[in-house]
Amino acid sequence: MEVIDHLLQTPEVPAPIPLVQPKVFWEYADASLENRSAGQKLLIRMGPQNARIIKAKLRDFRAEIVNKK
Repeated sequence: MEVIDHLLQTPEVPAPIPLVQPKVFWEYADASLENRSAGQKLLIRMGPQNARIIKAKLRDFRAEIVNKK
């Protein structure tokens, strides 16, 4: 439940998202995005429209879990 709630708190970030390449890998230029969990970063990377779809499924899944208790 905590993980679902954590993922649902992922902000919707408008594109384009500024990136930097300090070494080999690209990173978010915004430290508040770069410091997020791997799951939240994945939701941000997939874009707002796809993230909304995933979040809707997570809400459905969470509701199912709550109703089973």
